[in-house]
Amino acid sequence: MEPGSKPPVTVYLVYAQKDEALKQEFEDYLAIMQQNQLIVGWIERQIQNAL
Repeated sequence: MEPGSKPPVTVYLVYAQKDEALKQEFEDYLAIMQQNQLIVGWIERQIQNAL
């Protein structure tokens, strides 16, 4: 990170099990942002529909 630049944002990824395919697609974009030091590693967690 260069002097004067903003620190990376921490990203938390939470998704429903039915959205697994969308989550995998989104992770490609997150990986690019992480490589560019815009974000720090994300945490994924599956959630069940509470209804």
